[in-house]
Amino acid sequence: MYLGNDIIDTAKALSNFKNKKTRLHSYSLSLSEKKRFEKLLEEDIYFWLIWSMKEALYKSYVKAGLRERFAPKTIEVLSIAKQSAKHFAGHAFFNNALYHICSTINDISIHTIAYQGQAEVIQVERKINNKDYTSQHQAVRRLALEQLPTTKEKIWSIKKDFNQIPYLLLNGNRCHHEISLSHHENIVGVAILF
Repeated sequence: MYLGNDIIDTAKALSNFKNKKTRLHSYSLSLSEKKRFEKLLEEDIYFWLIWSMKEALYKSYVKAGLRERFAPKTIEVLSIAKQSAKHFAGHAFFNNALYHICSTINDISIHTIAYQGQAEVIQVERKINNKDYTSQHQAVRRLALEQLPTTKEKIWSIKKDFNQIPYLLLNGNRCHHEISLSHHENIVGVAILF
């Protein structure tokens, strides 16, 4: 099972969206999505929710070793259900496969995970002080490792494969747990599948 996650800094995404809204809608949404989510799309934040769902699903797909360019219209978001004030669940279809999607919207970000099947997933995000790539890279790894129980017998680390896809090591050996790391501006997000 493969896990993808996406994080969006909502202030940055919404700041210049008005000028690009029509173009982004036509590039990103299928006609059926525009109809299905017509009422929801009246609020700009929900466009970014759907975008984040598509990005997370695409990252899951790439982790399975399948390479296609990101074409948001080919990923069909089928449903979005509000679970609570900040939590949304949904389903999307891509390349003959159904994906589960979970998103959290808070004051600073939209954080979405996508996976197939049933899973227990840790999902966490954090705002950091710096926007430069090195700070983001270090902060997202640190956040991921903070979520894992480390003892003298259990030492976790993160590496990337030749496609730059992160994976977890336990005591120096690659383990079966999935990890997905994301950052946008000064927001970092982590998802870990157990």
